[in-house]
Amino acid sequence: MNATVSALKIIIIVIYSCVMATLSMVCVPFVKNEDMLFRIFKFYARGVLSISGVSVEVKGVQHIAPDRHYLYVGNHASYFDIPAVVAGIPDNVRFVYKKELNKVPIFGWGMKLTGYNIAIDRTSGHDAMQSIEHIAERMRRGASVMLFAEGTRTPDGSLKSFKRGPFNLAVKASV
Repeated sequence: MNATVSALKIIIIVIYSCVMATLSMVCVPFVKNEDMLFRIFKFYARGVLSISGVSVEVKGVQHIAPDRHYLYVGNHASYFDIPAVVAGIPDNVRFVYKKELNKVPIFGWGMKLTGYNIAIDRTSGHDAMQSIEHIAERMRRGASVMLFAEGTRTPDGSLKSFKRGPFNLAVKASV
């Protein structure tokens, strides 16, 4: 019975994700500010967590000033990390993601077309540094950004070596 319920939840999340990604892509031409895209993203994240039966406990939000922007850095040990961060952080946060995800049907296309989140090109050190410079510029204009220090999801939950990108970005963006 548990396997059936889990499979059903996965199917519902996939359908829900496709609907929300499509909604985001349809909204792009009509959205004049990124707050609306973030509200859609937050609604999506809360929906995924709710469907999955995952609850999030948030501590320390009193230290987040609404008039400032931040660089959030975490480790990526679960598929629920992104929805948990979006649902839990009371900030309009953009995610840095690997450019290869743009090729993923519907989900990746939605990320690329909205332009809300920020792709990083990891194919060469030079391209990655150009991406970091682009992200730093967006942060200097007031964007808060979330990225994962290890550069990828860790399948076993153990902490891997941190990449230099988050620290370079913090210095370049003066955050």
